[in-house]
Amino acid sequence: MADVIACKSGEMVAHCKNWTVEELELLYSTLDDYIFSDYLDEPYSIVRTTSQDYAGLAVARSDNYGNPYFEIRISDLAYKAPPAMGLLDFFDLLISKPEHFQGTIAHELTHLATRFHPELLDWWIEGKEASGVELGRGSWRLGLFYDWGTYDELENDAELYSMRVEEEQFAMATSALMYERSWARGP
Repeated sequence: MADVIACKSGEMVAHCKNWTVEELELLYSTLDDYIFSDYLDEPYSIVRTTSQDYAGLAVARSDNYGNPYFEIRISDLAYKAPPAMGLLDFFDLLISKPEHFQGTIAHELTHLATRFHPELLDWWIEGKEASGVELGRGSWRLGLFYDWGTYDELENDAELYSMRVEEEQFAMATSALMYERSWARGP
């Protein structure tokens, strides 16, 4: 149910940029391969931007009638964002790769899947607890080089803060599982 947006003059998304043929191939390949595609059952759009503020971003928007919809924004930085952002990915931060671009798309798709179906995030949390895995914010394996400052304002609401960190880790783990070779090597 993805609506891939091509930029036109007067576009409402800041820094909007048209997709290249290679990017469209990577995008549609990711959409075809996405492991939680059954959870993306509500409409959303995907936009390519030149922003330097994020690699990918999932945002809630409203149309002219106040109806909510979701949008994924993918920027130039997506090529340099390793899916796991862990210690094993340190040198990959300096290298542009198509699988990083795809990992960013899968990461943002996971944010939408958990918004559309919160039980998916519950499944992730229960699985971690059952296996005894403790990742914490910015573990060496997952999210070490991620900018966790986004969640600092939520630290006064422990439950919301914890859920956002879990959601972020789930998005990283999903994209890493799909596109990060170092993730498959194990600890």
